[in-house]
Amino acid sequence: MSWRYDKAHVRSRNRLYQGDSLVASTEQQFDQRSVFRSDETQVGAVIEYHRPVGMRWQADVISQANFSRRLQAIFGTSQAQVAYVMADRWLAAVNAVQSVFESGLDDSGTVPAWQVTYNAALGYWLEDSWSIDLSVGGVQQHDASRFERDYAFTLGFTYRIAGLLNAPGVFEPQRLAPPSN
Repeated sequence: MSWRYDKAHVRSRNRLYQGDSLVASTEQQFDQRSVFRSDETQVGAVIEYHRPVGMRWQADVISQANFSRRLQAIFGTSQAQVAYVMADRWLAAVNAVQSVFESGLDDSGTVPAWQVTYNAALGYWLEDSWSIDLSVGGVQQHDASRFERDYAFTLGFTYRIAGLLNAPGVFEPQRLAPPSN
């Protein structure tokens, strides 16, 4: 079973110039909300490979394929990431993800939907749990009715919750180790 909630505020501004003169200008703004719930059963396989390459490099590859009998569809995802630890507090990573969805298993001639996501990120750890992160990336996607390409630039702070786990009867409480001096 899966559940997903998406909310977005979209604002677009278009201007048409002829030479150096503004001919037309439009502006749109709207809110979009969607809720998705699925109770279907899927069968599939996942392959993961994680490899440290020296003291500072890490390479990861993950591939997954699922089949849905109810939807008569195949889902496939592949992901690759390379990370590099620079100095004491810097972390750089580059990743790419490609996904494909094919629902034409009944020979209806549908076009497979696909998506490619790519990202490069640089993070500086302020302390054990806080970091400031800068990333640049993009998404390209295609289905039977549209093609989209989006780019993103992100600057943000991240707090990673670590060592505060409790699961009585499953494992001992996990706490952060005290800082060493």
